[in-house]
Amino acid sequence: MKKRRTLLAALLVCALLVVGVGYAATQADLSVSGVVQTNPTNIDVYFSEAEIIENPDNIEASACTDLATEDMDLVLRVIGLQEKDDYVTASYTIQNDSDYTVDVSYALTNNHPAEFSVDVVWASEPANNTKPAELAPGESHTFTVRVTLASTPNTTAGYNADFYIAILATGK
Repeated sequence: MKKRRTLLAALLVCALLVVGVGYAATQADLSVSGVVQTNPTNIDVYFSEAEIIENPDNIEASACTDLATEDMDLVLRVIGLQEKDDYVTASYTIQNDSDYTVDVSYALTNNHPAEFSVDVVWASEPANNTKPAELAPGESHTFTVRVTLASTPNTTAGYNADFYIAILATGK
């Protein structure tokens, strides 16, 4: 009887050992680590300069920041493009007065591509033309916008066209 109890106890210990090893084999510790960073909400980026830099046909044109929106919008007004390939180019400067570095990029919407082409030259190197500009505190970035008449208007009224360039600033 004592042998039986010893054998039974040994079998129970072995069974518990097998169950414990099996349970441990199916369990794993999961450890997650990382860095959480928030984007600053007080980004102070604005247009500091706007000017017409090319106007070969002396077309009535003006470039300015919209003071009603505290220099957050640009206005490019061109009146009198008459012939195909007439164009006006404006230059705009973005200033970063934030206390941290920001990435600034753009998105273009041209609602009348058949009548006007709008070309944005964001960087001096063609390979970086759509890459965001990284602006450190106090730095600025200048880009150009060229509006070209894509075809000669077939009416004396000419064409009216809207285009939008959204400037996107993200804090780092």
